[in-house]
Amino acid sequence: MTLQINSQFQFMLITVNDSIINLTGKLVATNAAPLPPPVILSIAKNDQYAIVTTENATAESSLLSSTNLATWSPTSATITTNGAGMIVFTTLIRSPQAFYRVQQ
Repeated sequence: MTLQINSQFQFMLITVNDSIINLTGKLVATNAAPLPPPVILSIAKNDQYAIVTTENATAESSLLSSTNLATWSPTSATITTNGAGMIVFTTLIRSPQAFYRVQQ
């Protein structure tokens, strides 16, 4: 959306209408495209750690874990990026059975 502007505003600093501001030009509003949802590309186990590689995640994303798929809790995961720009979460495996998901 583009709005044309050509307006004059008068106001008082010391006496009435002693200051004038002229605004001319365009205001351009844009709608940022929503980010695609994060996708888990792979989950690997390395000793006692789960390594979750994701696509479309950001540094503000968080890794959630569950043992029953009903209750989800944030993990204390280390967040890194790989050479392809994907976000990699590394977290300690705390249960023999765990499910993971990524929250934007």
